[in-house]
Amino acid sequence: MRLQLLVPPLPQTLVDALTSLNIRTDAELLFSGRPADIFRKLPPGTVDYQEFIDLVSQVTERAAAPAIRGDQLWDAVKRRREDNEFCLLSTGVPELDTLLDGMHPPRVIEVSGDRGSGKTSLALQVVLRHLSTVFDSSALWIDTTGDFAPERIPAMLEHYTGQAASTVLERLQVALAFDIEAAHEVLDELYASLADDLSTGSTMRCVVIDAVTPLLGPLLSAVSSQGHQLVYNVVPSQSRFSVSDHQ
Repeated sequence: MRLQLLVPPLPQTLVDALTSLNIRTDAELLFSGRPADIFRKLPPGTVDYQEFIDLVSQVTERAAAPAIRGDQLWDAVKRRREDNEFCLLSTGVPELDTLLDGMHPPRVIEVSGDRGSGKTSLALQVVLRHLSTVFDSSALWIDTTGDFAPERIPAMLEHYTGQAASTVLERLQVALAFDIEAAHEVLDELYASLADDLSTGSTMRCVVIDAVTPLLGPLLSAVSSQGHQLVYNVVPSQSRFSVSDHQ
């Protein structure tokens, strides 16, 4: 999770200093080296040593998986199975659904194709069909090009007669992210909001990134490993939603 999104928050001066050291997430803070070594690299006067150690301990506790009893874990697994059976995603094309194994959640699915081949239309159709059918479900659409056209939705909804069709627009959230850092921030904020609301359960069951190429393309280089590392971090950012109980 991004350091600036941690609760309780870290001092902004410390966040800025760590960012200058290319430490932007809790994982980078915890695994970039020993706390004493990181502290030596901070600008003088950022925080004192004991305060820094206490803050690192706080981040460690926040990042640790919460304890859960076996019976609670089993109940959560059964609820997720029942929820997944109820909340299947469909393209509306039986043959394609069969090839995709019914699009059973939780999954991360990548759709590729030439420009203008219908990738966005397919994803939007899947999302609208799902939201039209499941009244307590919502979806997040991350637009990386600024081309998302909400005016298309009313015409598409005319083809869906599900009991929840009238409230689809209220449950479809759209976020802009024109670079990989912004996309990570959107996903981190979503994950934090879900993690803080486990008691009531989340209705966010579908996240679409349209498209991934504009985010990753500028970072890929044969002579730089930084872009490849960022690409490597994208899949875990998406996968954590697919394996969590609030998928």
